[in-house]
This record gives sequence, C-alpha cells and structure tokens, in this order.
Amino acid sequence: MTTTTPPTIDLRGQAPEAYRALAGVERALATSTLEPGLRELVKLRASQLNGCAYCLRTHMQAARKHEVSETKLDVLGAWHEADVFDERERAALAVTEALTLIAQGTTVDAAIEDARNVFDETEITALVFTVAIMNAWNRLHGPAHTAPVTPPTLKEEPTNAASTTAIPGVTGTVAAFLPHLLHHAGLIAGAAFLSSVTGGLVFAALGLIAVVPIALRLRRRTGGWRSSAVAVTAFAVMYGAITAFTHAM
Repeated sequence: MTTTTPPTIDLRGQAPEAYRALAGVERALATSTLEPGLRELVKLRASQLNGCAYCLRTHMQAARKHEVSETKLDVLGAWHEADVFDERERAALAVTEALTLIAQGTTVDAAIEDARNVFDETEITALVFTVAIMNAWNRLHGPAHTAPVTPPTLKEEPTNAASTTAIPGVTGTVAAFLPHLLHHAGLIAGAAFLSSVTGGLVFAALGLIAVVPIALRLRRRTGGWRSSAVAVTAFAVMYGAITAFTHAM
C-alpha cells in the first residue's frame, strides 16, 4: 500500500511578515503573569483538540522545560477526571476547551466567569489571547502539514537518566557536575602546579576561566542557579584542596 505525502505550505517563507507578527503576539503574552507551565498546558490542550502534531510536539517539550509534571502531561486529555491539576489550571483548561470548541455550542461565558474566581482581569485577558493564538497556530500548522520535528528554538531533552533535568536536588547536581569535573581535571592539576610557582595568579585566572562556563552549563542542565552554585562551590573547594596539597609537597 502506497501513501501519498500531502503538500506542505511554507508558512514562514511565504508569509514572513505575518508569521513574525503572530510570533510577536506570543512574545507579548510571555510577559503576562500567567505561569509558564499553565500556558503550556493550555497550548497542549488546544493542540490536542485541534489535532496538531507539530504543536503537540513543540509544547510537550516546552512543558517539560517549565517543569510540568509527567503525570499532568499523561492525563491532560482527561483532566476533568484527574485530581493532579490545581484550581488555576482547571479553570484555564475549561476556558481553553470552551473557546476551542465554541462552534459546538460550549458555554464560553460560564467558563470565563468561573475563571474569574482564580484569575484577575489582566490574567483573564491574557488567557483568552493565549487560547486564541494557539488555535491560530493549530489552524496554520495543521493544513501546512508542518512536520512534528524538534523546533529550532527548543533542544531535544537528554535521553540518559543521569543527565536529564527531571533529576532533582543533590542527585541531579552531582550527575550534572561530575562530567565537567572530569573534563577539567587536567586544568585543575596544571593550575595547582603553576600556582606554586606564580604565587597563585595563574591559578586564579585559570580557575575563573574554568568555573564560569561550568556554572553556565550547570544552570542549563539543572534548571537554576541554586543547583549550579552548589556544584561550583564544590569545584572551588576541590581546587583549594589540590592547591594546598601541591604547596605541601
């Protein structure tokens, strides 16, 4: 049996100004007080209802980036029956469904009125805009048959358990820290040796060069400065221990 590949539409290439304008609305909405994870749940639910594979792929990754739990992602399609969503999430999802399925006679006014119990007017407006724009993206990427691949603005999540951002706390910090520690082992030893000759100036300079990129990498890996600060502090302590050992020799 042969399958026919449907014709695609180059949305960005054929209508760059319109595409940029819609993306500009997205950037404006990102400054709202709606939680990033909540916004991603809204986008995912709209994409589920509209059947947009590209948008589902994109916002599933974004939701994980914003630390939306796997349980919520697993049961999003049946959120009415799940007890893992808080009041704001449930209200936002109700508004999402009402607006997305408006042609089916959904009670939009009732959903928005209920949402006012947990959102202020500015947030209600941002929520309605978010749902509307997501529906627009769904209706663009659907008929355009945009392939559900990793978008250029989002990176693929690591697949090995030791390096994934899902590992919290000390375990995640150690897992992210060890590869960088081993990578810079030679630099540590060299800096420690040179510090005994130069009085520490070279050691300090090389230490700074080593620590800054490590801090940045760990922030991306662990999702925050706090975890990376723990690892960099440990790195500095080890630097000091090796230096002391070298001077004692």
